[in-house]
Amino acid sequence: SQYARFAEDNDFSDVVNNTTVRTAGRELQRGIVRRYGCNYQVLVCVHHMEFFTADTKDLARAVDFHMALTALKVRLQQLGPASIGGDLPETIQEVFRELHLDLGGDIRLFLRVHVSAHHWIGHGLRSPAYP
Repeated sequence: SQYARFAEDNDFSDVVNNTTVRTAGRELQRGIVRRYGCNYQVLVCVHHMEFFTADTKDLARAVDFHMALTALKVRLQQLGPASIGGDLPETIQEVFRELHLDLGGDIRLFLRVHVSAHHWIGHGLRSPAYP
């Protein structure tokens, strides 16, 4: 499948193990996270940005979403934080188009931005979630 080919070409050791990162003064799961019993949410973090999906009950869909968000993370890491800027929407659409996923239908993607403010207020800040 297209996801298997993508997985062979990329190293996912840092994102598929559902590790925990410290952000905004609380623990943040990343990877495929089980929420409320039988719902799954997918979350990846790159360059102070948190991309996550709406909940799904289907684990297979969550795995597909994880592969898509991991592809997005890899692409954004290749671009580097300084070159993302205004290209972010186009980059997101390009990655999802390559994987034949519809941002509006197949996967509901959200973005939250994290800002370090420890120096001034003693903890980090994060934006509201933007669809």
